[in-house]
Amino acid sequence: MKIGIITYANVPNFGANLQAFSTVRFLINKGYDPIIIKWEPDDYLLSVNEMNTSLQKESHKRFCEEYLPQTESCKNDIDICRVITKHKIEAIIIGSDAVLQDFTLLSKIEFPTKRIFNYKHVTSEKLFPNAFWGSFYLSLEIRIPMVIMSASSQNAAFQFIHGKKRSEMYRALTHFNYISVRDTWTHTMISYLSKNKIKSDITPDPVFAFNYNAPEFILSKAEILKKFNLGDKYILVSFRNPKLLPVAWIDAFKKNAEDKGFSCVALPMPSGVNFAHHFEQVIQMPLSPLDWYALIKYSAGYVGQNMHPVVVALHNSVPFYSFDTYGLTIFCKLKCNEKSSKIYHILDEFSLLSNRCTANIRFFNPPTPEFVLKSLLNFDHELCNVNSDRYLKRYLEMMTKILSVISLSKERQTPEFIH
Repeated sequence: MKIGIITYANVPNFGANLQAFSTVRFLINKGYDPIIIKWEPDDYLLSVNEMNTSLQKESHKRFCEEYLPQTESCKNDIDICRVITKHKIEAIIIGSDAVLQDFTLLSKIEFPTKRIFNYKHVTSEKLFPNAFWGSFYLSLEIRIPMVIMSASSQNAAFQFIHGKKRSEMYRALTHFNYISVRDTWTHTMISYLSKNKIKSDITPDPVFAFNYNAPEFILSKAEILKKFNLGDKYILVSFRNPKLLPVAWIDAFKKNAEDKGFSCVALPMPSGVNFAHHFEQVIQMPLSPLDWYALIKYSAGYVGQNMHPVVVALHNSVPFYSFDTYGLTIFCKLKCNEKSSKIYHILDEFSLLSNRCTANIRFFNPPTPEFVLKSLLNFDHELCNVNSDRYLKRYLEMMTKILSVISLSKERQTPEFIH
């Protein structure tokens, strides 16, 4: 069976590349024929092209071309319907990643800013309706099964969605035969939009199964240490926001780590190493997503931002400390609704909330370097391993259900939602 996947894949983002690859490898290993439906509306493509340095962007592009089977580029629903027919795609998986976003008028307004307030420009992949919400479904020549897999709303302010739009979003969701989401916030959003008629499963990100789905693509620890000239006990530090921590904090963390026998290594975001530091070692770009994964997998610890580094760390029982910049902020960013953060959800599931702090509020006061290092040194590997095994089991149960639903729905040729 040929299965089309619509997700964030062709972007200069390590986690996005790996979640797509993990899904592709699972399906190939199970005897299916996966293909990424390369949905790239013009405004989205423009924003991607402006995102990062050409050097690293080309590395992500090469990875996608080498490892992800893909259709030709699709600009709109008509193009998507055409490639589904052309490639004889028999089912659609949408996700994982932040594929269920939507910005209401109020959520586009940023306040306060230097201009008193700012109206955020949002590209079409973040606005309902779009292909992530199955906008092409009613235009298909032949209706095929569709599922949403481990989707996130990226802490969307769904409480502001009312009336006609809420009804249209619910109607779009009824076209799917199965829906699973990555966090409790998105689960609550699905319940809200459907007035509790659709119950979504809460399921892991596909990167939680990367060692299971793609072990032959991961270099050994010896190979990674040699390739990047690293010692055995290295801690990766990676921050997207250059102003999040002062260089004095970074220097103090470096000294404390070295006193314990660890070296600190700067790990780039796709946009590079943006924070000030005095580390002796920096992982150079361009950097393959597979090497990025292995660098975290074999490290003695990770300190930084973003979700997928935390997912990789949890999957491999690597000590970490997360400076969490997700979650809805209120009262001019004086307070954050922590439970809207996808990192908060994952770490709550793993009983490791003490290894994160909320870092997107206006008067952010970071934990001390000593506290962060202590969190790494006292990391509960046994607890992490137990929960990582539980998450892999949950992932495999989700994928079994998805394949079962696709097969059953294809036989019945019905879009009826299966609970």
